[in-house]
Amino acid sequence: MRENSLDAPVVHDVAQGTTSSASIGIIFLAIAAGSLDVISFLTLDHVFASAMTGNTALLGIAISGGDWSSAARPAIALCGFIIGTATASVASHSTAARERRLAALKKLLLLEAACLVTFAIVQQLDREMTPHVAQYLLILLCSFGMGLQVIAAKTVGAPEVNTIVSTSTVAAAVSSYVDIVLGRQTGARVRNDTLRQILSFAAYAAGALIAGLLAWSKFSLLAWLPVAAVLLALSCFRNRLL
Repeated sequence: MRENSLDAPVVHDVAQGTTSSASIGIIFLAIAAGSLDVISFLTLDHVFASAMTGNTALLGIAISGGDWSSAARPAIALCGFIIGTATASVASHSTAARERRLAALKKLLLLEAACLVTFAIVQQLDREMTPHVAQYLLILLCSFGMGLQVIAAKTVGAPEVNTIVSTSTVAAAVSSYVDIVLGRQTGARVRNDTLRQILSFAAYAAGALIAGLLAWSKFSLLAWLPVAAVLLALSCFRNRLL
């Protein structure tokens, strides 16, 4: 069986027709991001855990209207995300040896899972805390975790696949597909790159849909959905990178 490497196809091995466990791990990370964005938007007064473009727009709207209370939420999310990405960047290096990258990936995902577990626990116990304290803590935890995740995806060996933001993924997938149709790009690697981008977006959308449906049905354990997705991703990366 062919050994996975940094240059191996992420989603589909054309020669063998198989899907690697690491590729499935990327999909679970996208599901975690999609579900957490919905959960944070619905339960934290309209703020996103991973969509920093949306948070920047919300921050601009709040500041322009002089609503400093509303501005605090997206501002905290932006700060948490930046701190998370900085922390993960210090802890990992995408060009390091495979063993070091695998060890760094495990640590990043375990730290992300710890943040999301705390997020779920605090969200269920926030009746005992002042509303603002609980809300700000939850925003910081989930955005920090998403900052860790974006660097973790690069550590896996898929820097072109973004598991937390769908806009750039859709644009890349559409552009690649058009190039394939027009014959500008050919080959299995190009098709695989396009496929993994499409699957990443589909997984993000699926996570958002599942979280939305569970929220509509008032599922009491909704906050644990992203935790489960990250832990499943971690199990997929247990011994392998892309």
